[in-house]
Amino acid sequence: MPDVLERDTFNALLMPLGTKRRYFGRTPKELFAHKPHLAEDPNYYYLLANGLFADVNLSNDRKLKNLQDVSRVVGLVQNRD
Repeated sequence: MPDVLERDTFNALLMPLGTKRRYFGRTPKELFAHKPHLAEDPNYYYLLANGLFADVNLSNDRKLKNLQDVSRVVGLVQNRD
């Protein structure tokens, strides 16, 4: 299994999860290319340990879905891990 926390691997695995918008980006500007003004406010994103930025300007349901998607990508199984 690749080191999923390595920036390029994480990027390759998770970037496609955002269909109409990105949920992860290399910079706030990349993350919010569709609404550049959001990149100026750090309340809308979070810097992850691997250097990518995560969009946190989301509904709780979408945040949960993103966590489930990330968990699946890294090989975690719900109700087991």
